[in-house]
Amino acid sequence: MAKIIPSRVFEDYEPPSDLVTEEECDTLLISLPGFKKEELRVQLTTSGMLKISGERPLGDHKYRRFHKEFRLPSKCDSKKITAKFEGGILYIRQPKLITPATVPPLRPPQPQQEVPEKAKDEEEVMKRGKEEMGNEDEEKKEKCGGIEQQSKVMNCGLFRDLRKVMVLIIVFFISYIIKSFIGSKKGSLMVYDPEL
Repeated sequence: MAKIIPSRVFEDYEPPSDLVTEEECDTLLISLPGFKKEELRVQLTTSGMLKISGERPLGDHKYRRFHKEFRLPSKCDSKKITAKFEGGILYIRQPKLITPATVPPLRPPQPQQEVPEKAKDEEEVMKRGKEEMGNEDEEKKEKCGGIEQQSKVMNCGLFRDLRKVMVLIIVFFISYIIKSFIGSKKGSLMVYDPEL
């Protein structure tokens, strides 16, 4: 006589899960109390899906089973994924891809190009500015053996204007001191007197 094998009865289980995100990797934690390592299955599909499933006997031909799917992050290094089952928790470590910092390629030196009109105008302004500075530039050139060693900053209009302002301040300060000295001989410092 043939022996009748009772069919299995499955109880579906939805295990709680959590994703821990760190700088170098993401770790998927799935709580599976009562399961053994041999009762679990972790698969990675070619389409980038992580499939986790398992079933365990409960007794009297009853089984508890689960099936979960997760899409891998785009920055995950799928060749380095590891799984570990410990203390009723399945740890699936998903290392992130290390992307090198983008360094722009070095460009070979460009051949000398023709100077556009605007740049030529700026050069003329610079030449006029040098002429306005007068003999001072010529003296500096002589001190340097006839070689022009001034920086572009010395030749820019802003620097020239700043020098003019500084000269005016010094002249004003010297005239104030002289007037104060002359006024102190009369017995008083320079005092504003509207009747004068």
